[in-house]
Amino acid sequence: MLPFARMVKYGNIVPGPKNIIKVGASTQGQFLLTDSHDLYYIGRNQGGESGNGNTNTVSSWILVSADVSNFFVGDRTLVIIKNDNTIWTSGQTYWFSSSTTTSYSTVLVERTNWFTNAIPVSEIANIVCTNGLIFVLSTNSVLYGAGDNGYRGSLGIGSSSIYTLTQCATNVRKVMTNANDSMYLTLDNKLYSSGWNSSGQHGTGNQTQINTWGLRSSGVIDAAIGGNALNYYNGTSYFVCGQTPNFLSSGTTTFRAVPVSTLPNSSPLFMTNSPALNTATQMVITSTYQKGVGANRGLGLNNSQTGAIYSATNLQLPVEVSEIRDVLFSDGLTSLLTKNGDVYSTGSYYAIPGAIEDVAVFTKIDLPK
Repeated sequence: MLPFARMVKYGNIVPGPKNIIKVGASTQGQFLLTDSHDLYYIGRNQGGESGNGNTNTVSSWILVSADVSNFFVGDRTLVIIKNDNTIWTSGQTYWFSSSTTTSYSTVLVERTNWFTNAIPVSEIANIVCTNGLIFVLSTNSVLYGAGDNGYRGSLGIGSSSIYTLTQCATNVRKVMTNANDSMYLTLDNKLYSSGWNSSGQHGTGNQTQINTWGLRSSGVIDAAIGGNALNYYNGTSYFVCGQTPNFLSSGTTTFRAVPVSTLPNSSPLFMTNSPALNTATQMVITSTYQKGVGANRGLGLNNSQTGAIYSATNLQLPVEVSEIRDVLFSDGLTSLLTKNGDVYSTGSYYAIPGAIEDVAVFTKIDLPK
């Protein structure tokens, strides 16, 4: 007689957490993409970027969409590329027209044709977006842009709003924007910028609006843009410009090197610059140096979340730098994605599962199940 087979109560097995391959930080919220192509969201949802049909706070993980191959997020906006090469958006996406009723949506809307009229989906290398501006970088380094904030010169091709994707530059390897101001790095390491320049952050020596791309520096390895500050690293020194009392004694309208005692002369693995307009929170992380300055929300320094920090302070990272895959940041939130798929967050409680007040240290968060 054969022995009885052992019975397993599969109904009692609790599914484990999803394997996370990408994180995106929005305004007081965050998105997670799993290796099974499911996109999840938690957060304040003020722009309806979750796509769930309203602007109510989402206090636990919800499924935004299945069959997602990639996604891009900025401020209160979301762009999804699905496995079938369709493109969908939700939130405050004021790139499509001057009418808020056609550009703003709390549900996912298919926008494939709007994108593919300029660039095939297969050639999209990256998308950088905010409420009022979008840039699409192609695999052949051509930069396209659109948005209602073009009147501030942030598209680099004049001062008019543009509601179709339009070529803005070529030879581009990285683009950054906060809607009011933008900058990009070329394949040959030149830094260009354009925009509102309200704090003199473009380094021109004044606060006059700039409507077309201008060369700011050569030999630039990496750069970051915040609310009213621009900074870059050229292989020798870090430079900052604009509203930067967190690095210097006062703001500046010309790029100034940060003293060596404040920042290292070594290549950054990660540079962040918060989009907050009031105080630019910045982090610089290298293999031997991890420090942050600025508004103390999203720095994870385990003290008051309201008092600004005006000298570079050691970050309290929860893992070794070698274990970090990516650093994601928005106004009041910083998240670390590790190479084994764990996520650590600090800052706004809206974006952190189970939190009832802002989280002052990097904390490993519960993932969707």
